[in-house]
Amino acid sequence: MCAFRATAYSCSLRCFYHQDICDFGTVCTFSCDDGHELQGALSMECTLAGQWTSTPPTCTGTRMNSTVRCPLLEAPVNGAINCSDPELKYNSECSFTCNQGHSLHGYEVVICDRYGNWTAEQPVCQAVQCAPLSQPDGGYLNCSGENQTFNSTCTFGCYLGFLLLGSSDLTCGTDGVWSGPRPVCASNYHLFLAKVGLIILFCRGGHTFRGQ
Repeated sequence: MCAFRATAYSCSLRCFYHQDICDFGTVCTFSCDDGHELQGALSMECTLAGQWTSTPPTCTGTRMNSTVRCPLLEAPVNGAINCSDPELKYNSECSFTCNQGHSLHGYEVVICDRYGNWTAEQPVCQAVQCAPLSQPDGGYLNCSGENQTFNSTCTFGCYLGFLLLGSSDLTCGTDGVWSGPRPVCASNYHLFLAKVGLIILFCRGGHTFRGQ
């Protein structure tokens, strides 16, 4: 028989004993409460010689002041972070937000678990992207950014013999929508026909025009 006394603080004990005495073959397993770390063997067994195979473990930390801490987090680029505990102890939460014109990719809230790890990877803030623009027929397009993201501006122009109809500058907004419709380049010849009231309609190859 093995003598036993439960002395490990904040430990959960799973074994059967009577008056601090355990029978041969008894196995005791230990675990710590959330926010505490087990120091020592996870289990021990009573041998035929009346000795335990190991000494009882202990649990570091206390219920009110855990030693478990998570790694430091930084605010994402073009965003901000707000944590419930500046020391980032067990069960503390950190929430993330993004600046105007940017969207959060990842979890908005992460929590420090009992092992000192965050429950998810730190999110990132990415610029809102507008639908790609193409150059108009008879014209050209120049944009301030390759990806046409938030706050980027695209400038339109027409070649000689064409006139721009619409705004020459469009800006990508916070909601991912351009500030106006894409302009078009109309030829001076078509503008002249429209001015004198003569409109000529034609069909592409393989198609026949019907109607008046």
